[in-house]
Amino acid sequence: MHVLIIDDNEEFRSSTQDLLLAAGYSVTVVGDGEAGVLAFQQGNYDLVICDLFMPRKDGLETVAELRQYCAKTPIISTTGYVDTLFGADKEINLSYLKAACEFGATHTLTKPFDPDFFLALVRNCLGIAAG
Repeated sequence: MHVLIIDDNEEFRSSTQDLLLAAGYSVTVVGDGEAGVLAFQQGNYDLVICDLFMPRKDGLETVAELRQYCAKTPIISTTGYVDTLFGADKEINLSYLKAACEFGATHTLTKPFDPDFFLALVRNCLGIAAG
């Protein structure tokens, strides 16, 4: 199974790539939405993990564009803005996470996340029974 990670945070990309590689997945990483769409067009991916807040092309726009190319590939939209999301503008920011699903994301996930939970979500998205 081949996973595409689209995220501008190098530390997140690296740690998530390491986690997925250790679990036996093939992984490609890119640093923004434009590069992510290009990689998706040129590759064959079973799952996409896409940050919501990125320069050059944000996650909502990226997810919507990916859906134009393939309606079936699962997409997990992520964000590291948990403190902001649950601050004074909670309703507005939670709507942004909901919008990710409306734009085509299969699931949303806030960072940091529990590695076991994340891997279970990946398996679920890929339709793989837990071993």
